[in-house]
Amino acid sequence: MAIRFSELMLKIELIYDKPPLPGWQDPRRTIHVHSLYWVHEGRGFFTLDGREFPVGPGSLLYLRPGRELWMMSDTDNPLHMTMILFQAAAVTRHNGAWQVRELAALEMAEVQALRGADREDCEGRIKALRTAWAPGDDGREAAACNLLLRLIRSVSRRQTARGGQERPASGAGPGSSGPPPWEAAKRYLDTHYYADIRLSLVAEDCGISLRQLRRRFLEELGTSPKEYLDKVRHEHALRLLEHTDEPLKRIASACGYYDEFHFSKAFKKIAGMSPSAYRSATPKGEWRQERGEE
Repeated sequence: MAIRFSELMLKIELIYDKPPLPGWQDPRRTIHVHSLYWVHEGRGFFTLDGREFPVGPGSLLYLRPGRELWMMSDTDNPLHMTMILFQAAAVTRHNGAWQVRELAALEMAEVQALRGADREDCEGRIKALRTAWAPGDDGREAAACNLLLRLIRSVSRRQTARGGQERPASGAGPGSSGPPPWEAAKRYLDTHYYADIRLSLVAEDCGISLRQLRRRFLEELGTSPKEYLDKVRHEHALRLLEHTDEPLKRIASACGYYDEFHFSKAFKKIAGMSPSAYRSATPKGEWRQERGEE
């Protein structure tokens, strides 16, 4: 049964940039959620229902829960892609009562090859979505879910009306006055957690002293900038451990840790167990209950 986009509710579980490593091969491991795969660059082959097909820049795949996929990257021109895992439900009101119905599938084509303005639009939306999402931050997660909804609506409209083109979403940059310096620093940590960050330089770039930045973080967030950055990195590491089988070395690099040793040490400090132990104790599909989420 078709649903209105105004009735669609989404919950993002993971957004992950797959690094462009030569010749990587991987199955779709987390199959209990909906998935989008967007290819930024490179070449490769995907296998779906026993059918192998090439993918490249502008390839967009949507898979409903339960679908299996095998992915293989080219050796000379490796795939760089973004993977989005999410849950979807329809929220309707009937006889004065709200009803929530989990969706088994969305009305989207499984495989699309976007070109020209369509590709540029989707690329911009994916990048904005990737920047907005910050696991553990309710406001940022809600904003990212809204961007994902707009992306799905835009792609779905193109399927039914190739003649009409929706204008790319304008950048949601700060207003003329801009955010307070401490908030600008927080946004930077949210979106650049994977980088080698020096808090003194972040403070300088945001027009605030490091001492003032620490004071404002403690006042507004109840934690120091360093502790906040550790929390952001930890949240991203949790999602990768829960939803992928990426090696710990790769997760460490993706989350901004110097190496696997420092990653394991920082993770154990917060979680009370090593990354390997956490992954073993959290079967895929059960992590939400174990972390107390509905």
